[in-house]
Amino acid sequence: MATPSHPQYEAANYQACRPRYKASLADAIVAYHQQDNPQPATDLGVDVATGTGIFARRLAARFTKVIGTDISASMLEAARAASSEHPNIEYIEAASEHLAAINDHSVDVLTAATSAHWFDPEKFISEVQRVLKPNGTLAIIGYNGFLHFVDYPLCDKVSVSHCIGFNKLMSDLGQDAGYKMVANVYQTYHQLLARAKWTGIQRRIYPGTIEDEPLPDAPPIVSPEPVVVEFEATWRKLRGFYQTASGVVKYVQSHPNEENPADVAVRDLMATAGATDLDEKLRVQFGESMSLPSYYTSSETTIPVDQLKDASPEHLRLYYAAQVSVNPNLSTPSIPASIPKLYTDTQNTEGKHMALMAVSEYQGMLQNFFVGLLNAKRIVEVGTFTGASAIFFANALKRNGVAGGPDANGNKPIISLDISEKFADIARKNFVAAGVDDYIDVIVGDARENLASLAGQTFDIAFIDADKPSYEAYYNTVVENKMLAKGGLIIADNTAFDCVTPFIGTQGPIGDDVAPLKVSFPTEMAIGLGLSEAIGRALHNFNEYVRKDPRSEVLMLPLFTGISLIRLLDA
Repeated sequence: MATPSHPQYEAANYQACRPRYKASLADAIVAYHQQDNPQPATDLGVDVATGTGIFARRLAARFTKVIGTDISASMLEAARAASSEHPNIEYIEAASEHLAAINDHSVDVLTAATSAHWFDPEKFISEVQRVLKPNGTLAIIGYNGFLHFVDYPLCDKVSVSHCIGFNKLMSDLGQDAGYKMVANVYQTYHQLLARAKWTGIQRRIYPGTIEDEPLPDAPPIVSPEPVVVEFEATWRKLRGFYQTASGVVKYVQSHPNEENPADVAVRDLMATAGATDLDEKLRVQFGESMSLPSYYTSSETTIPVDQLKDASPEHLRLYYAAQVSVNPNLSTPSIPASIPKLYTDTQNTEGKHMALMAVSEYQGMLQNFFVGLLNAKRIVEVGTFTGASAIFFANALKRNGVAGGPDANGNKPIISLDISEKFADIARKNFVAAGVDDYIDVIVGDARENLASLAGQTFDIAFIDADKPSYEAYYNTVVENKMLAKGGLIIADNTAFDCVTPFIGTQGPIGDDVAPLKVSFPTEMAIGLGLSEAIGRALHNFNEYVRKDPRSEVLMLPLFTGISLIRLLDA
């Protein structure tokens, strides 16, 4: 295992014997950064734990300026000596979790090349979020030491055995988490990033057999060939590579009279292969991975005003809209105080993609506005999840002077329907935390049946945000049972979801024989939310049904993932 930021590391051996990062790797990272990015700048690239600057030099031709950081002064001295032909690289002595010399939101791309196993993951990701620009890119790349010997396959087990031994030496240094992270080729970071506000996460591995237990909710992309490193190996160079392993380095320092474990490993490997020439050329393959997420700092994330100069036009519009939409003179803020913690808790417990099911802060403010506009008193929503939308509605009702608690008929102002007892329990706890539990009743079960059981009651707003194939049934239940009060509004969420857009231009209901347009949408998000072509068809058919329904008129707002506002013509 590499230790490029170890203060006592031997820079010369590291420089000579480590595998080389493929020239195409930096191009792949930049291409990802620029794909679908509203502001794909390449002004500043940062390579943390840069060691002797191997990957920083790969970035130099692709960025106006590159900063390489490391905690080892000797490694940085070697890096400067090797970078004389790259005047745009600056080397700074700093830990990867504490990049004090780098300004907030100033970095376009930040890379960690076979080094992230040495970091405190939570602190590192937090620091990366501080220094990256909106829509900036993080690349966590690396390889493990479990080699495949193409011409000597019997050596594979011997190599694994010795690498485990090296890892045991590393474990003695108190770095169990580090070597386990390398063994699972940085799967840990993928899980961490998925819980935070990172988008478009791609994780590529080679070969496909290096993961014993792939993440069920985020299967990796298996590359047909190596994408991270290339290694012109000989037995001698392999011995030098093993000598740079952190556990080996520490063992040699503490046991100067013992045989070097790297020498033992190579001797065993050569014996297994029947080899005698240390300079024999070898064909070996490393297990490797590359995680590429981008950090989209939304209008719901606080950014210092002086950093907005780096934001995209889309970001500026959202930021400005959010600022002017909050009246500081309101007795109750438009954004309930408990909402940020609700979002954080939902991401931590359910994962990033599931957390996207909660309405955003800006959409919640829009719901608040409709409550005030309609002078709403009662609301029914289909789809509770962890309770964000209901909290926004209750907050607005409270601001409008609507009292909490059951009315004369035993009904609270808001009735929320969900099929999941788990989410209903979470939502109820969130309602208590928000101080609105006396405004909301949650009914668990089949929402179609439970919504029909409310016939005879009237509501000012019906909010539909549940299973997409049932939207038409929910809509008809409200309309046919005259559950909408005069001047009331049906709000259907997600009606322009990514899986709907391939059907743009297709009018009328569609069946399985109608092929969608070839329009791509974020695959990771689609997997996480369970989106599919079938759901796209169902939402499209709902949109067409409402559009042609003589009982109502509809306006779809192209905001978020589409919001359809529906009013009844005879109400």
